[in-house]
Amino acid sequence: MSSLTLYSKTSLLSLHHRIRLCDEDKHVWYYAKSAILTFTNKTTIYNANRQKVATIRRKLVSFHRAYKITMRNGLSFTMRKELLHVYRDVIDIKDLGWQCRGNIFELNFTVLDRHNRKLAAIKQKMVSMHDKYKIEVYDTTHLDMIITLLITLQHMVIDEEKEKRS
Repeated sequence: MSSLTLYSKTSLLSLHHRIRLCDEDKHVWYYAKSAILTFTNKTTIYNANRQKVATIRRKLVSFHRAYKITMRNGLSFTMRKELLHVYRDVIDIKDLGWQCRGNIFELNFTVLDRHNRKLAAIKQKMVSMHDKYKIEVYDTTHLDMIITLLITLQHMVIDEEKEKRS
């Protein structure tokens, strides 16, 4: 089991919602692009070799904020925000038995597997011109899936902020 630290950066001056994940030396490991005009907020994630890793789509009809994820190997699952959590956000990935837990006020989240083992953590830098996150992956066995979950989590936070403003 090896660990990896990446940093994400969201482009502000773009018609597409773009996210790049780089290491400390600024080498791109992953990048994500969202479609300009789409009702489902479709985002595609690519690795550094420009191979498609996953597709994320927001479900339009859902009591919870829900996103459908399809990995390049065909694995498909849904991330869904649980309701009734006042100070802690819990996002379920029931198909995997995983959860993202965090605190929206502190802007940090942890990804846990079905055995409650910490797979990754994401923390937003408080002072930044862009939405910038530090991502620590503790087990790179499922790196593509963890990166996809964390990009989906960023979308959830951004969508929640947009809804609060409207």
